[in-house]
Amino acid sequence: MYKKQYPGPNADVEEALARVCTGPHQTRPLGARTDDPIKPLAILEIILRSVKGELPEGQAVSEAQMGAFFAGMTIRKGFPKKTQWSEAEIAAFDKYRPDLDRLMPPEIRFIIQPELGYTDTNPDEAVVVKALEQILRGGHLSYGETRRMGEAILNGDMSGALKGAALIGQRMNLESYDEVRGYLDATFGPERVHEVSVDSLTHFGQPFDGATRYFRPTLFIAAVRAALGEPSVLHG
Repeated sequence: MYKKQYPGPNADVEEALARVCTGPHQTRPLGARTDDPIKPLAILEIILRSVKGELPEGQAVSEAQMGAFFAGMTIRKGFPKKTQWSEAEIAAFDKYRPDLDRLMPPEIRFIIQPELGYTDTNPDEAVVVKALEQILRGGHLSYGETRRMGEAILNGDMSGALKGAALIGQRMNLESYDEVRGYLDATFGPERVHEVSVDSLTHFGQPFDGATRYFRPTLFIAAVRAALGEPSVLHG
């Protein structure tokens, strides 16, 4: 049974994730301006202090945060120039490269440098690692690959860093239709779908734009319709 090493999460790293893990067009590099409140040097220092056990449990960076952050940084190497690494990010990684190589666990080193490879410890971990070899290079998975990866993440015994890297990595690569289907069926397989006979069904389709953070009115409209016996379905 895998034992979680770093509880977390850390609020500063969470803020950094909101900036660097939002895709090829919306990512905001850290330290791009001198007055930027989120400094990449400080983020790496927080991560390294967490690994060394120097932060209280409630302030430590979680494994999932580490995986997501470093996956985002790796994938951004192939982004458009505007959302690639800032000079401050390059300088921060250059400064702490020896410490990252020496202190980070093997799965994190793999996420930072996929070419190093990673030796999996169980079949579910092997599925996620194989998927990450494509994801970290900006590649897409097939429906079957994504479904197997999703099932492994849900059921597997592995570091949260691998899970976080895979999930955030695909989000940053902008999931294909087949990948979205794979996620859905990994969570709720088609064999579990039940047919429901209704005379009519009203659809409310509202694709998530990556920015809205509040409930939309249609949620309440659907609830009122349900109370009146009128079926609705909300979807992206």
